[in-house]
Amino acid sequence: MNNNFAEFLIKVLGILSFLKALSFLQPLIDTFSQKNLNIMQDEVMSHKFFLYSISGISVSMTVFLLTGIILIKYAPIITNHLSKKDEPENRISEHSIQAVCFSLIGVYLLTTAISQIAFPIAEYSFLKGAGNSMPAHSVWANVAANSIQAIIGLLLFFGAKGLSSLWYFFQDLRPMSADKTT
Repeated sequence: MNNNFAEFLIKVLGILSFLKALSFLQPLIDTFSQKNLNIMQDEVMSHKFFLYSISGISVSMTVFLLTGIILIKYAPIITNHLSKKDEPENRISEHSIQAVCFSLIGVYLLTTAISQIAFPIAEYSFLKGAGNSMPAHSVWANVAANSIQAIIGLLLFFGAKGLSSLWYFFQDLRPMSADKTT
């Protein structure tokens, strides 16, 4: 297989990250329109809600934008890092393609986890500052679940080569065929 294919896969994930960042435009625009409507009676609380909403949405959007930029710009470097060193320059093995795929899944899990952690923390901070009693356990359960997802993403990204080798090792361990008699 060609190195260009692995680079293509990495760039596709970068483009998907950009598209995901664009999905945060609607909540961002909604937040600005709510600020102009002054939904809350208290202007100070309305301003705080606006700031916390903007911060949660902005962090999520920025994570996806930066991920997209990094994946598209550094796709050749990432591909070279993930491919085996003994492969010819313009060829990449199925083993390395699998490592690239594991890494891409890891990047996706990590990116979505980070973006999903930001908004609940901002919302919790706002409600706590407003004197509102929001169940903290739901926020921390969300943060814990997304932290586990982020850890799995990191393990998939940094352990892609090892995981791919392990995958091929288990593929080679096939049970004895039923034809053989002892």
